[in-house]
Amino acid sequence: MIPIPTSGYSKRMAVYLTEMFPPGQRLLQAVFLSGSFMMALSWIKGASFDFLSGYSLVGAWSVFMLLLVLRLMDELKDQDIDERLFPQRPLPSGKVLKNDIAFSLFIAMAFFLIPSIGSSSNFLIAAAVLIYALLMFKFFFIPRILKKHLLLNLLTHNPIIPIMLIYLAQIYLQAQQLSWRQIDGNILWLIGMYWLLLFSWEFVRKIRAPRAEDAYVTYSQIFGFRGSVVIAIAVQLLALLLGVYFQQQLQLSLIFLLIFLVGFTLPLIAGIRFLLTEKPGTALLRPYTEGYILSCYLAIICEFTLGL
Repeated sequence: MIPIPTSGYSKRMAVYLTEMFPPGQRLLQAVFLSGSFMMALSWIKGASFDFLSGYSLVGAWSVFMLLLVLRLMDELKDQDIDERLFPQRPLPSGKVLKNDIAFSLFIAMAFFLIPSIGSSSNFLIAAAVLIYALLMFKFFFIPRILKKHLLLNLLTHNPIIPIMLIYLAQIYLQAQQLSWRQIDGNILWLIGMYWLLLFSWEFVRKIRAPRAEDAYVTYSQIFGFRGSVVIAIAVQLLALLLGVYFQQQLQLSLIFLLIFLVGFTLPLIAGIRFLLTEKPGTALLRPYTEGYILSCYLAIICEFTLGL
């Protein structure tokens, strides 16, 4: 049964979105992710790409709605944790109601599926993405285990990223009248590169300085702050090496590689600074990782649009 929100729903959700899911920022992220990914697919398959085409817009919309679905699911999944550790957030503070979140989740899932209805292949993969997200929402029906083990949570939840990327590839291939039988290893390496980049973002957001640790479980509690930083940088380095591989394999310009390299130095320098200072103020690695990810998107977009 779909929960029906009470009066004031729109105002409450506007407050929620402003604090937890800024629509403009998230939409730009979705456009850059989907657009750059499809541009890279164009190189690999030797096909054309139109940034303003219908399938490109569907890809960006799908990423945006999936990000919203996952955000709303997290609100409901983590309600008990937020009440204890983050009481200022919209749901535990009462700025938004549980029914508001649940109703919005149903709407977001529908909006995610609607663009794929016209194609059975697209719809099947979109449904698979949503089913996996729902399994995550239910903690794969083993909540007592997953809630206690952050690494198991990561291993079971993070595959939503490559599944989403497979869906984007399907949208592109269907629009270009290409089949998965024509797939080659480069597409898999491309999915791997994006997965590593987004995995590193998920990882660094749960790294804290020793003095800043509390009851909230982080990767720095498990691996130590030094080990966590080394793991994050290693993952980001692997993504860079795949960027070098594509630059060589597809004979891309040195500008592409330079943008990629400059982006990598952002989390690298931030990570080294944190290792040297150990201060809470230098532990915030997420913005630098986001800068690296954005630079990778821009490297691909510049290479494609400017014909470097």
